[in-house]
Amino acid sequence: MIKLQKAYLVLLIMGVVRVVALRETDPRAEKYPGEQLLFAAGEGDSTQVARLLEKGVDVHTVNEYGETALHTACIRGSPETMRALLAAPGAPVNARATAVSSLRMTPLHWCAAHGHTEAAELLLDHGARLTMMCDSANRGAGEVTLVTALDLALEAGHEKMAQMLEGRGGQKSRNLRRQDNYDDVEDPRNAEL
Repeated sequence: MIKLQKAYLVLLIMGVVRVVALRETDPRAEKYPGEQLLFAAGEGDSTQVARLLEKGVDVHTVNEYGETALHTACIRGSPETMRALLAAPGAPVNARATAVSSLRMTPLHWCAAHGHTEAAELLLDHGARLTMMCDSANRGAGEVTLVTALDLALEAGHEKMAQMLEGRGGQKSRNLRRQDNYDDVEDPRNAEL
């Protein structure tokens, strides 16, 4: 249990570091509007996100980790920013990060890991799937298991989040595996982008 808690502490720190990195001025941002969208979402700047989307910036833009603006917004947990992104046609609510260092998480996984219950509810209201799994935070310890958003919330101690996910039909990964009713990281339905 202590090993898992340390792993999830690392996961939370990764998210904070990623948001802080987005705050830094990037000379590419002026040239690449998609970068501006990712930065604004990570900052929780809903006004700038809405402006960029109105200008036609693609909501499917990804960073070097394969994360969309929804991912970076979920790390911050700003409901206003989430609403602006989810208003975009085809917002990728089930997009999976592609980098192994991002644990191939979806926006819902990031919300669960950080305890952003309101943001997670918004994702679920827009079609986020509770059956999607990501890699566990124990990958560095040589353990590779798949976990659900509920597993992440429970391991991080986010009781309100866990209750909400269970109330919406969320299950622990071991229960889904027994039922063979889950979307693992190799499932072709997960290639939303």
